This record gives sequence, structure tokens and C-alpha cells, in this order.
Amino acid sequence: MNRTDYVAMLDRIDSRGADTMVHWLSGARTGASDVLPEDAPLPGTPARGLGQTCRVTPEGDVFVESLTGRPRLTIVGGGHVGNAFAHIAVTLGFETTVIDERPDFADPARLPGVDHVVCGPYTDAVAALPEYANSYFVFVTPGHKSDLACAPIALRRPFQYLGMIGSRAKIVMVRGALKEQGFTDEEIDRIHAPIGLSIGGRSPAEIAVSIAAEIIQVRAQHGNAAFDPDVADGLRGLARTPDVPAVLATVVGHGGSVPRGTGTRMLIIDGEQRIGSIGGGKIEAASLKRIDALLQSGESFDVGDYDLSNREGAELGMTCGGRVRIMFEAL
Repeated sequence: MNRTDYVAMLDRIDSRGADTMVHWLSGARTGASDVLPEDAPLPGTPARGLGQTCRVTPEGDVFVESLTGRPRLTIVGGGHVGNAFAHIAVTLGFETTVIDERPDFADPARLPGVDHVVCGPYTDAVAALPEYANSYFVFVTPGHKSDLACAPIALRRPFQYLGMIGSRAKIVMVRGALKEQGFTDEEIDRIHAPIGLSIGGRSPAEIAVSIAAEIIQVRAQHGNAAFDPDVADGLRGLARTPDVPAVLATVVGHGGSVPRGTGTRMLIIDGEQRIGSIGGGKIEAASLKRIDALLQSGESFDVGDYDLSNREGAELGMTCGGRVRIMFEAL
């Protein structure tokens, strides 16, 4: 990929919330990259000792990378629980939106740090949200009618988490109403209801903590990876300076104990400026030599394997017991 390809990928992540790329490491298409369509199966099988993202296909080895944008959280209902949870959500790094049809509750002054505060009908506001793969929804409206009206809208779009507050009787009623609208049990089961982990608290603040705990758990289970923001800024800057030489080094696979994991990146600009790190120490020094050789040769692509458990690892001064594969792209 070149620098404009990477900027286009970053733009897709910002607008859609997720993107998956297939980078060809060997074979006839070495150096090429393709967007993997949503819900398409991963190509090939995992390469031995390099994790799930570095894969072997009949046409050559590939690196399959799925990246997500900043998680977007929508809190539908800005009452006592919604307000308490909004304060926690901001500290957890979510781009947070609070929706309430009551002006007193949709007051930005009582929601410091929240990115967007929307005052208006719940259903209209939820329907107006752009679809975004890395979305989280929390329904904490005063009654079941608003939740029931909003839930079908959220269920029909991509999301990572959808939680609904309420008694078990209310949840049974909502489930029945959703089934009457044609939703399957599998779709309805994606709703976390009653919302939050069971920690025994009943106050708004305690309920907010239980919701936050459940969302943290879900986010960790998905294992979403984000593109290094500093490297992203460097790539966007390079798109405006096409004549400045640059190389992007990416860890595309690893196994065992290594300094940096898969997806870690280092951007070298004009042979001097360094953004990010792929391991530090001698493995990074060896990579910098490879980058220099790549620029000197005029080639645009290379792949390096480093075994940190054998003699090569000893020569690098890094007998960590692992193995790492690095992709180098002249941009």
C-alpha cells in the first residue's frame, strides 16, 4: 500500500468504524493489498507459530488485519443512571452521545466531557445516528415504550453492545414485542437485559458502575485493535508531501514472547524521523538497516523473519523465546 491507500483506509475506519485488509506477503501478488468484504471468511490457514493474522493460502502468505475506530457510545436517556454512566464512559475513552427528549436532562452543563448532547424524540435521534461498526448502545429511558421503540432501530444496524435497563417483567414484555416484529431469538439475545453485571448495587451510581463493567468486559472479549494514532497522523501528513521518502514497518505475525505484538507499527520519514516502535533495541536496529537497504534498492516491499529463540535471537541480543515477522513498505 502507498500513503494515499493508508489514508483511504483510515478514512474508512473513521466513517464506518471498522475495516479489514488483506496484505500479500508472498506469491504473484506480493506487496498488493485488498479490502476484505464484511462477513467474508478469512483466507487460508494460520501460519505456524505466527498467530491467527499471518495466514497461508495456495497463492501465497497474507497478513489479515481488522481495525476499528474509536468506540462510539450512545446513551439513550439522560436521567440519573444515564448521567452517572456518562461520566464514567467519558473516562473510558468512548466518543459519547447522550439523547433525551426532556430539555432539563439534555443539558450539556450537567454532562461535562460528553461529546454530543441531543435533545429530541428518542426514536428520531437514534435513527439519525450514522451506522458505525464499533457502536455501543445503552437504553436507560424512563419507561419501556421508548426502549421498545428504539431497540428495533439499533438491532438493525451494526453494534458491539446493546444494553437495556429494566425489571425482568419489562424485559420479557420487550422480548415478546420484538418477536412479534419478526426478530429472531438469536437477534434478541444480543441485547444485554437486564443491563449490567450483577454486583448488588441499586443506586444510580452503582448501576452505572455495573453497566461500565459489562461494557468493559464486552470490549475486551472483542479484542478490537486500533491503528496507532501517532502513526496515522504521520501518514496523513505524508499524503500532503508526496516527495518525502518514507517506509512503514508493521509486525504482521508473532509467536511466543516478543517485544511488540502483531499490528505494531513504526514509520520512518526521510530516513530520520521515527514514529512508533516495533520492538526497540537490536531488533529495531536490524529493521532500520533493512529499511535503508529497501530505500537504496528502489524496491517497494520486503518481509523479514526474526527468530528470537535461536542463534539469530542471540545475535540480536534478544533471546525472548519468540518469533516475529515484519512487513516493510516503501510509501
